[in-house]
Amino acid sequence: MKALLLTEWLVAEGILIYRGFKTNGRPPLPGQLLAASGVFVLLGIIAEFGPGATNLASVFGAGVDIAAAMNILPGVKPVQKVTL
Repeated sequence: MKALLLTEWLVAEGILIYRGFKTNGRPPLPGQLLAASGVFVLLGIIAEFGPGATNLASVFGAGVDIAAAMNILPGVKPVQKVTL
């Protein structure tokens, strides 16, 4: 299961890099990659607590990947900020 978590981390990094090049024409800021890596490091720590925790961490990591992918799919508009 830990290999699955590693794969999910690599997919998330790839999505962030793709989105950075697609929207800005450059790689994403290092802080964006560091934040995503930090989430998966924490999930890896949680996964060490037992088989149930490993499943929970893997499912949560897959959810993070799905949420990131929803931002790059065609036809999905980003949320507009509202100023008062």
